[in-house]
Amino acid sequence: MAMITTTWSMFRSRYGITIGIVWLSFMQAFFFGCQEKQPVSFPKPVQTLLKPKTVRHTIAQSEGWQPKDFFQAEESRRICEAISAGDQVTLERLLKQSPDVNVTGKYGLTLLHWAFAEENMGAFQTLLKNGANPDLKLSENVPHKIYDVTFVEDSNIFFSSIQCLRPAYCTAALPYSDDPKQPILGGSSMLHLILSRMPCPANEEDIDAMLKHGIEVNTQGAFGYTPCHWAVHNAPRLCVPLLEAGADPSIQDEKGRDVADAVDFQIAEAQKLGRNIQEYEPVIEWLSENYRPIDTQRPSGNAP
Repeated sequence: MAMITTTWSMFRSRYGITIGIVWLSFMQAFFFGCQEKQPVSFPKPVQTLLKPKTVRHTIAQSEGWQPKDFFQAEESRRICEAISAGDQVTLERLLKQSPDVNVTGKYGLTLLHWAFAEENMGAFQTLLKNGANPDLKLSENVPHKIYDVTFVEDSNIFFSSIQCLRPAYCTAALPYSDDPKQPILGGSSMLHLILSRMPCPANEEDIDAMLKHGIEVNTQGAFGYTPCHWAVHNAPRLCVPLLEAGADPSIQDEKGRDVADAVDFQIAEAQKLGRNIQEYEPVIEWLSENYRPIDTQRPSGNAP
């Protein structure tokens, strides 16, 4: 910078003020242009926000239920609070004090219902082991926001768990039932109910558990359907396990149609809509070998 100032004085005295100014501008541009350029600073980009995780609410949370809404006794409320908090240690400590695990609150709701509504399988099983009765029924419909056909009058935990597509709770409670063969609402068995749900939530383990506890495989319910009729419509994957467990394919529904007729109809409908019939192949093979051949080209009639 001192060099520029000295040279400026020399040019000004020799060539005059105008040329001196021009020269000074040139020298400043040259001098500062040769300096190391500093990187331009830009604001740091805002980090991409991660998508928030989807929070899955329990039934009780979705409905906005609180223990005080149902239970008056303080010990029952504390048990419910431990269940809601997932505090197994506190739950077991409270149960050691020998509370009434079958106390019924408003609408006939039980502690077992509460464990189910909070979807706490550990607490659910603990209550069963401590004497909770899964056969107890609701005395009234429980007011609801979302689960409108889940907690209804004269239903028990078996009905609620199947209606909510959570059959694991039904399977867990079966060994503690005084009557696994009991009819569920409408006179249907647990097998009828679980196989009539769409989508059907059952798997082979659920079916095996029900059969193991004596639920009949050939009883007829609504429309004269047997469990196998329902399986044809909603869960073809379960047809063969039912047939191998003793389901009679010759039993006819109210329209005089047996299980093979139901399969005929479903195949014809699938072909009409261009759908794959692969899921029916095991039952087609079983019926063809043990009952009668299935004509996959048979025109469909009315729905069974």
